[in-house]
Amino acid sequence: MSGDTTTTVVSYADDIETRDSEHDVEDARKQDRKLRFKLDLFFMTYVVLSYTLKFLDQSNYTYAYVSGMQEDLGLYGNELTWMGTIFSIGYIIGTVPTQLLITAIRPSYLLPTVEIIWGIFVLCMAAAKSVNTIYAMRFLIGLFEASSYPGLIAVMASWYTPRELGKRVAILQSASALGAMWAGYLQAAVFAGLDGSHGLPGWKWGFIVNGCITIPVGLLGYFLIPDSPSNTRARYLTPTDISFASSRMAKVGRAAPKGLTRATIWKVLTSWPLWAFILPYGFWVINGQAISFFSLWLKSTGRYSTVKVNLIPTGGYALEIFTAIFWAAISDATNTRWPVIVFSGLFGLFGAIVLTVWDVSFNLHFAGHILIFATIGGSALILTWVSEIAGGNAEARILIVALLNTFAYVLNAALPFAMFPSKQAPHYKYGYQISIAFWVVAILIIIPVGILSRGWASPFDVQEEVAESGRGSASQSIKEDEEGDLEEKDGGAGESVAAQKAI
Repeated sequence: MSGDTTTTVVSYADDIETRDSEHDVEDARKQDRKLRFKLDLFFMTYVVLSYTLKFLDQSNYTYAYVSGMQEDLGLYGNELTWMGTIFSIGYIIGTVPTQLLITAIRPSYLLPTVEIIWGIFVLCMAAAKSVNTIYAMRFLIGLFEASSYPGLIAVMASWYTPRELGKRVAILQSASALGAMWAGYLQAAVFAGLDGSHGLPGWKWGFIVNGCITIPVGLLGYFLIPDSPSNTRARYLTPTDISFASSRMAKVGRAAPKGLTRATIWKVLTSWPLWAFILPYGFWVINGQAISFFSLWLKSTGRYSTVKVNLIPTGGYALEIFTAIFWAAISDATNTRWPVIVFSGLFGLFGAIVLTVWDVSFNLHFAGHILIFATIGGSALILTWVSEIAGGNAEARILIVALLNTFAYVLNAALPFAMFPSKQAPHYKYGYQISIAFWVVAILIIIPVGILSRGWASPFDVQEEVAESGRGSASQSIKEDEEGDLEEKDGGAGESVAAQKAI
């Protein structure tokens, strides 16, 4: 009798402990969904708006070129190529210094300030009476835009876990396509409605409208960028949200900022992730620039009006948005990176082959241009992958992304004259042949890195005790599926471990 009573008491105690544990897990799930909802509503809204306008301000010159700027300024040489190259030079000079600054200055101060400044320079382009003014403004816009992409990724990586980050970086990348689409629609609308108004041609009105939109969005950044969980001043986050966010990052091995040191710089420069990914990422980005020549080919066919030449490429940018999010969703859901990256690159390889052959049907030629848009999301996944591998050191994560981005823009500055000289537009003698080689090299590097790096340790692992704290919380570890639920993990939760699996 007493034995039965004892058994009953023990069973009842175990039942209470189980229910308490289940209650704790459910509370954690609710807090997790609440935190992600706030970050997505406030911060990611700013990310989409800011990066949409960043890319609009970066690419609007190509729409202006086919909307009258070429004729008004007498641009019949390599001026269009120079406009892209000079922007890239400014970007190259600005990328690493601004990312070093972001380790010392709050992102919520730095990023909005530079956005407002480049918006002012976009406005100044409307006053251009010669190509030299355009060159000067393009350099300055590139210099100040350089902080945007790696800076926003750095902030995202401070708040989102590995199974969330891929989709958010894809959304960031998709915002660039949205900016290019908006540039097309905006330039078409401005050209149709404002061309000649107050004595200004439509292409100048495009720059005025762009700048007037950019500056107010920059002001929003002061209030919506949350910095990191260790120093956030975002008013939309409660102390409970901040504490929970810090716990989430600790469990996935994501270190808080501690300040950049010479040792960290040296570790980045001698690390395998930098050298394993620098060529694939750079080649991916330079090959993706071929999408900007779609409108030149459309214009050369003589089939379309100026308005349609501006509008048709927006269909390609819509494809870019869809595929970038699709690739990221598959990658996050399957916890793999490299197979999805490679598959996206095959679309670009096929497109480059078609455009190299050139003498094909109109529909196949059209498809060759359009398919390149489907590859852009692959570059975002490469940066996501690198950010996860370097998750154990916040400064290393920022610096390695900045260096990869800088190298990509070095290629953007150096290679277009050889690959895509303006005088050969739209049929470039060597450009698409070089693209084929770049696609093959990038894919052949990504495949072995993806396979072999499963056994490679991350050089940026956090201290063992931090990793152990993540491994010891199996029932509390975080998982997100498409509905935003949590996953109870059986093993290590360190992000460096997740990064090695996410290949």
